[in-house]
Amino acid sequence: MLNEYIISPLWAVVTLVLCGTIFGSCTVALICTIYHGLKERRKNQKEQIDDDSR
Repeated sequence: MLNEYIISPLWAVVTLVLCGTIFGSCTVALICTIYHGLKERRKNQKEQIDDDSR
């Protein structure tokens, strides 16, 4: 009976930490991807403007 009371919160914490880590890394990856994509798009736009002005 006592073990259940100790194990349950532990599993809840472990699950929360795992989910948080996975969710956090996914969010970071998504932000990096979007940021990189925006930078590439800006670079391409600048190159197009340079091509137009030639």
